[in-house]
Amino acid sequence: MPLRDRGIVKWLPAHFMPEHRAMLKKLKIEQNSQNNPLIDEYELEEFENKIHYAMEFAYILKVKVYITSR
Repeated sequence: MPLRDRGIVKWLPAHFMPEHRAMLKKLKIEQNSQNNPLIDEYELEEFENKIHYAMEFAYILKVKVYITSR
């Protein structure tokens, strides 16, 4: 009977405590979060001009929206 190896599972870390998993999840969210950029009125006007131009000539735009949590 051949010996069955667990493969890569034996090298994965063990997460025994729920508090530990919650802490790691919170840390991952905090590290991946980004602050909202500060936009001055000139940048805002430039964005508006690009949107109007794209609407007039039926171009496709990619818009990134930052949502603030309250």
